[in-house]
Amino acid sequence: DELKGANWNIIRWQVKEYCIPTMIRTEQIEQWFPSHQNSPHSSYGQRLSAYFSPEQLNNLRETFRNEVAGTVVEWHSVSLFMQLNQK
Repeated sequence: DELKGANWNIIRWQVKEYCIPTMIRTEQIEQWFPSHQNSPHSSYGQRLSAYFSPEQLNNLRETFRNEVAGTVVEWHSVSLFMQLNQK
């Protein structure tokens, strides 16, 4: 409805799922759970801080560093592709 209200027609759309083996690196975990909260980019840690204490977040970060860093996981993502034209 928002696209139609902004004078766009949806010609077609497709949802594409991807499953890619991905190495989780320590640096990536540090981006997810930065030690400082003043980053200009939102992180998983910042979002989780609404539900977990700083100590719990630190424990979660350490668990990821010890158990996940350096392993290959099946990384799932979903993308929406749309073809639009203006009315």
